[in-house]
Amino acid sequence: MTKPEATSNNFFSKVSNVQNIILSAIAILLAISTYNSSKTKAENEAALAELKVSAQKTQNRLDEVNFNNELKFRLFTEVKEAVLKSDTSLQQAVKLLVTNMMPLEDSLFKRNLIYILYTAPKSTPQIKAAIRNDEKEEIKFRQEEKRLANVFTIDVFYLEDLEIESKPRAQKIVNLLASKYPLDKYRVRLRKLTRVNNLSRGFNIDRNQIRYESNEEGLATEINKAITDAKIFQIEQPFLRKNRVSITKDYLSIFVRNM
Repeated sequence: MTKPEATSNNFFSKVSNVQNIILSAIAILLAISTYNSSKTKAENEAALAELKVSAQKTQNRLDEVNFNNELKFRLFTEVKEAVLKSDTSLQQAVKLLVTNMMPLEDSLFKRNLIYILYTAPKSTPQIKAAIRNDEKEEIKFRQEEKRLANVFTIDVFYLEDLEIESKPRAQKIVNLLASKYPLDKYRVRLRKLTRVNNLSRGFNIDRNQIRYESNEEGLATEINKAITDAKIFQIEQPFLRKNRVSITKDYLSIFVRNM
């Protein structure tokens, strides 16, 4: 009777060991399954977040296109109404609207509106003279651009929505850099960034900053140090931003927004 009992105990012991192994295997499988499920969930959340960002960018672009189309329609309406009357003040006001409010990328549309103002039967001699003068100034500007084609350009922009505060500081930077760098190699210009152009793709300026190409980092850092040493800004020093792709050759831009 002793042997059968021993055999029975050995058998049940083996069964117990098998059960433990099976249970351990099941536990491991459950753990792996849980890990994979968690990993898949995290990946899905990341993909969803990326999709939301992409959707928001698309929506922003659509909003920008809609805004520009609405602006074009409104400006065209203003021009159409202005040329129905021989009113110099009205036509001059509309010309200023077209000149200052059209985004940079819509220069062709702007020229077409100015052409309508110039050639309309009821356009006044004064508005025609003003348009001709603008054309002469543009020709001079292009000639100057061509002459200075091999000169490094530094544009200092001040934001229109904070002009009272930003323009004086921008002028100080222009004066500082014009005295620092030789005129035969560098051109420093003061320029206004209008509200409309700041809404255009590529701008969206919300802080003081210096934008530069990858091969201009040394110059950008040097300029930023000169601005800091001159204490032009009391609170917010310019942020250095390297352009992701090379956009302009021999060109650096500084944007002045606030203190």
